[in-house]
Amino acid sequence: MKCARCGEDFTGRKRKYCSKECCLLAHGVNPQYKPEPLGLVCSKPLLKGQKKYCSNTCCVTAYNRRKGVRPDNEVRVERTQMSISRRMRVCKQCGKEYVMVRHSKGMFCSYKCRGAWRSEQPKKPKAMKPLKHCKVCGKEILKRGCFCSRECRLKDARDYYYSNHVAILERAKVRYITIERSRRIGKHVNQQRKCEWCGELFAPKYGDKRRSYCSATCQKRSERLAKHSSEWAHLRDKVEREGERFKVQDIYIRDKWICQICHRKVEQRLKYPHPKSASLDHIIPIASGGAHTRQNVQLAHLDCNVKAGVGGVKQVRMFG
Repeated sequence: MKCARCGEDFTGRKRKYCSKECCLLAHGVNPQYKPEPLGLVCSKPLLKGQKKYCSNTCCVTAYNRRKGVRPDNEVRVERTQMSISRRMRVCKQCGKEYVMVRHSKGMFCSYKCRGAWRSEQPKKPKAMKPLKHCKVCGKEILKRGCFCSRECRLKDARDYYYSNHVAILERAKVRYITIERSRRIGKHVNQQRKCEWCGELFAPKYGDKRRSYCSATCQKRSERLAKHSSEWAHLRDKVEREGERFKVQDIYIRDKWICQICHRKVEQRLKYPHPKSASLDHIIPIASGGAHTRQNVQLAHLDCNVKAGVGGVKQVRMFG
């Protein structure tokens, strides 16, 4: 650092003056005067507890200077300049120097120069497509394909068949025999399968068209149940559509979450198909002519609702 009084270079304590004499000459004869301490690198005022440097950055800079290491900012600037020099290019059209943008070929400085250069280049003549001729009559073809007309295509197919009809018939015979044998002997018929009604394993005999049921009895029972289920679903939808509109949760709250059949509490956390879950019970069943109204429904356990069945008639509520 340079002395603020005499201008001589000095090192050591962080002061403005090289000696006490310069300090006294600059500030009079007051020996108690102490100038404000400054940092050795950036010359900024130091805070309490700081001796030579105001920050860790100044400390690292001073250490690098003593060791002969260049600062990071100088290295960064040098690398930037090297990167720019590597990406310097000369425009192919106007000869102007420019920095090449990343992911570009580096031939032109702008789209305008590229368009001007392309417009000056001579256009290449289009390659002539080779002429095609019909495979049958040899006539020149201007469209896609190998034949000039439908008659030529059919004639080529007939010629191929007549020249190879023995091999074609032999392949067709083998294919027919294989498919027919697998159908008649039962390639997939003799495999055992599970009956959809009773669950027993069975293998259908030759000629039996039943593939899902082991017997005619199981098939009739399944069809009867499907018919009854569809009729019952149609009746239930019709009654609910013509009946009163309400929320099931309102009925549960009205009955205070108590089963109206066994008069025990119903757990709200239980969900279907748990036997003790909540369900909506029709006091007069829909199958017996009951209506879908607030007065005709009540809360019941799922198993209590199932055990009650559709035959019994319970007492109708006198409140809605």
